[in-house]
Amino acid sequence: MKIAATAIASAAALIRRTPDGHSPTIVRRVQHEPPRSPDLAEPAGVIATPNDVARADIARGGGDPEPASPPAATRAAARYWTVVTSHFIIDLYPMFFVALVAALQARLGLTELQAALIISFNGVISGITQPISAWVGDRLNTRVFGWLGLAAAGLAVSSIGWAQNYTQLLALQIIGMTGVGVFHPIASALAGRLGRDGLHSRFGGRSARGMALAIFFAAGVGAGGFAGPLIATRINAVGPNGMQWLSVMAVPGVIGAAALWIATRRVPHREAAHLSRADGALSSVASEQARWFAVGLLYISNALRFTVNLGLFYLYKRWAETQLAADASAAAVSNLHAEILAVSQIGMGISAIVIGRRLAPGRERGLMISTGLVTAPVIALMPVLDGWMMLAAASVVAFGFFGVIPTSISLAQRLLPHATGLTAGILMGGGWAVAAGGPVLAERVADAFGLDVAFILFAGFMAAAGGVSALLSRRLIRAAATLA
Repeated sequence: MKIAATAIASAAALIRRTPDGHSPTIVRRVQHEPPRSPDLAEPAGVIATPNDVARADIARGGGDPEPASPPAATRAAARYWTVVTSHFIIDLYPMFFVALVAALQARLGLTELQAALIISFNGVISGITQPISAWVGDRLNTRVFGWLGLAAAGLAVSSIGWAQNYTQLLALQIIGMTGVGVFHPIASALAGRLGRDGLHSRFGGRSARGMALAIFFAAGVGAGGFAGPLIATRINAVGPNGMQWLSVMAVPGVIGAAALWIATRRVPHREAAHLSRADGALSSVASEQARWFAVGLLYISNALRFTVNLGLFYLYKRWAETQLAADASAAAVSNLHAEILAVSQIGMGISAIVIGRRLAPGRERGLMISTGLVTAPVIALMPVLDGWMMLAAASVVAFGFFGVIPTSISLAQRLLPHATGLTAGILMGGGWAVAAGGPVLAERVADAFGLDVAFILFAGFMAAAGGVSALLSRRLIRAAATLA
């Protein structure tokens, strides 16, 4: 009887209910074994308090699942890489507008303000639709916006060569960038979830989710953003109507959408049990309100970084015009602009991979501060640079305005594990929506005060992004690190 009673007590100490009071969950021993009974080889029972349970959850990762079995991991890896490939494809399309802005300006007779608005609308349209589609997707428990957005973006953006005026171009941009916007929250949530199982310890990253998101963003912004300007400008250069040949680029969008639908249609949208445990673990450290406040700070920091990103993309065009003769063709300006955009996109991809691989969870705050402060002076010096020095600088400053973006999203998803799609939509789409004013602001300041002052202004925004990051709670970030 004594043995049976002790065994029952031991079992009771290892069982708890999830915070919503539903199915029981086993809580593992974390640090020290309880004192052993002199009559038994097994530990004597100890009744666990709620605080003990929360500490145990945090120490073991807030209920993070064990590595998937080999067949499940293989399926997760195949699905993950399909999501990554789809991100590469869809991020080709926004860069068509940016790289061809000079050619579109000459082709359709656009004003300088309209040219700046083309770049701005990329962020406005994508930014507004991201949090909305993320909220709807979470409410309806659906991932349909992922593959549907990819198909819409491919079909619309590849048709811009057929636009006869600014109104038609704007209509195609609205459709295409809405597709880009609704794709990203769903796909980033999928990448974090599938990569956690499919990439377990394969790439040497400090955090499975963080590394999965770093690869995801590098494939899109880095590889897709690099290839997009080059593809667009090279197709445009085939002849007077070369821009109409962009229609062939609808093919990868449609094929990628079909592959994404096949790969993810059976992936459930929610992980209720795991999310309940993770939320319960963090609740012992900070209230949900405090965690939302931290996500708000991440949002402000990201919005400033995205503003620098889009503003610089426009200023790079103005810089390219200063490097060429006054009578240089629009195609020549577009080609030089595309080169610096491509180098910048490489820097964005490399920075995401390097930071995702090397950054230990819990160290996000320091890196967000330093990247903002270190890259700001480089931006301020850009007007006096030329040739390879400007290309190198464009690659370096990408560490400031983009390198920590995947890190911030991974951190936000760990802070609010029950709203991964919504947090991704807010940090990406909400940030882009605000940043859409960057190109117009850059155009106005450059015209009124000169290119030098415009670059200095955006250097100030970059430093401010680092300053906002300093307000993040160290204690909360350390607690969230256990859920990486």
